[in-house]
Amino acid sequence: MLPSLVVVVHFLKGAAGRIWVLSITLIIYAVLALFLLCRDNLIGFAWRPSYLREIFGFGLPLLPHAIGNFLLLSVDRFVINDQLGLAQVGIYIVAVQFSSIIGIIIESLHNAYVPWLYERLTRNRFEEKKRIVKWTYVYFAALLSIVLLACTIGPLLLEITVGKRYKEASNIIGWLVLGQAFSGMYLMVTAYIFYTKRTGLLSLSTIISGLINVALLIFLIPCMGLMGAAVALAISMLIKFLLTWHIANLGHPMPWFYFRSSG
Repeated sequence: MLPSLVVVVHFLKGAAGRIWVLSITLIIYAVLALFLLCRDNLIGFAWRPSYLREIFGFGLPLLPHAIGNFLLLSVDRFVINDQLGLAQVGIYIVAVQFSSIIGIIIESLHNAYVPWLYERLTRNRFEEKKRIVKWTYVYFAALLSIVLLACTIGPLLLEITVGKRYKEASNIIGWLVLGQAFSGMYLMVTAYIFYTKRTGLLSLSTIISGLINVALLIFLIPCMGLMGAAVALAISMLIKFLLTWHIANLGHPMPWFYFRSSG
């Protein structure tokens, strides 16, 4: 962040300066990560065609997934700018950045959870799977509770942190946090797809939800303004979560409805 401020503000390099700083930072961290992994003997280098086939089989189907995420998370800025103007884009981005605080927490929890989950999926014990499902539902409920909290105190926090000029952002913060909650639910179920390596189907769900998002943006923004963009994101994230959940259960069935049989 500090080099970005220096390059953009002091040297007046604009957006290109920010991109260069981000690129250099990522390269530095990649080299550092490889060094630490090699030092601790956690990775090695070997030429095996079977490894390459596995890498490409896992990674290439994720390219459309990246396109779908672009349709979900970036196209809204272009539509808002075209329909409402650049000033409204600024207000919308402030609300998105505020809601992304929840996203950072969710992603951190997910990164810690996945190794624990994979260890238990490998053991393949039904009782453990039932407990995983139970606590997954508890997690879903907790995420939705955060949405209610954001609707209550989010507008006040926004006014304190960014001022009254961005007051309009407080009207959409609840919908954006709801989108983050659905994204957190999606992360919980997408882990099963990566475990089974069926990444092509994951890309399919992302592309479908991304296209739905674009259609909703075009339809809702002229009618509802910034609220339309936030509603479109929440609906699209819900669709992405539900599609991914279904695909995950096809590849690695879990006892999501075990309580029906037990009841």
